[in-house]
Amino acid sequence: MPSRYRHLNRSTIPILQAAASSLFFLLLSSKYSSCTSSNLSINKYSKGSSGSTNTPIIRKDQFCCFFASAFSSTRTISQDKRLKDLRYNKKSSNNNSFTHFDSLSAQRHNLITMTSSQESNKRAKLNSIDDESLPSSLLPSISISDAFDGGNGVHEKTEFDSHGKDVKVRVNIRKDPFTELEKKHHFQYFSFRSTVGTLSNPTTFKYILSNAGDASYPSAWTGTTTFVSKTPFDPNSWTRIINTTYDKDSKELSWTYTHTGNESLYFSYFPPYSYQRHIDLIAKCSTSPHASLHSLGQTLDGRELECIEAGKGDKICWIIHRQHPGETMAEFYAEGLLHRLLGLDTSSSL
Repeated sequence: MPSRYRHLNRSTIPILQAAASSLFFLLLSSKYSSCTSSNLSINKYSKGSSGSTNTPIIRKDQFCCFFASAFSSTRTISQDKRLKDLRYNKKSSNNNSFTHFDSLSAQRHNLITMTSSQESNKRAKLNSIDDESLPSSLLPSISISDAFDGGNGVHEKTEFDSHGKDVKVRVNIRKDPFTELEKKHHFQYFSFRSTVGTLSNPTTFKYILSNAGDASYPSAWTGTTTFVSKTPFDPNSWTRIINTTYDKDSKELSWTYTHTGNESLYFSYFPPYSYQRHIDLIAKCSTSPHASLHSLGQTLDGRELECIEAGKGDKICWIIHRQHPGETMAEFYAEGLLHRLLGLDTSSSL
């Protein structure tokens, strides 16, 4: 290289070469400007003034493309050169900055790895919690009682899975007093209260009458629908549980009910007819001018067996109800019949 060019940096030479090329193409463009930019095809040769076809021409748009390409190539070379200088020449003089950069990259990698690991551990922990049994304090609590008028139902046991979801409540029907005539204990009617607590979400309970097959008349269970109410002594509050079923193989009567929260419910074979309501009915009938009251005896519990007599005539008709203590629906019928016959709702007018 001539001595006058030795002071130039190597990175400056490509720029000078590009400038020289650009100047060359600029001169060609000025000399051969007869080609318009609207001409899209590249003419390799064009006729000169002497008619020869060996004179090459370059369009202006071609010149622009060539110039831009040369300039872009020059800058790419310069950028690569600067990157190489930065990586190799300056790394030794400024090694701390690269070490700091590598340290930040390592920390970021470790952070991402640690975050992924923590997330995996969290998911594994949640899965392990799902697989473990819930503590007894978190399981649903349930209490079965029948200490109310007409109540009949003894809590046998409660079964549920470890998650507290598949809950089965087993209840037995309490037997009636032993009868000397038939030498057996009758039982059919059931009515019990279920108090549920410790519920955070709606939970479906399955209630099972374990000794239903030993009842006095097990054939009556087929087609039976259990009644449910929150206010048991409001006759209009009772609704039927349609999913009630009787399994003849296991001899169990069962139904399901979804408890939406901590609550108290009453389940019954038929809506109960309380003894207080019975006494009120007898009192209304005794005040009617069309009826007279008699006592036929007492039950085993010492309650009166009332007889309401109404009307006159030679023919006598007996209408009997509640001869079976579990047939509470019969007294609802008797109440309506007596109100109609004695005019209890119309000031005793028949």
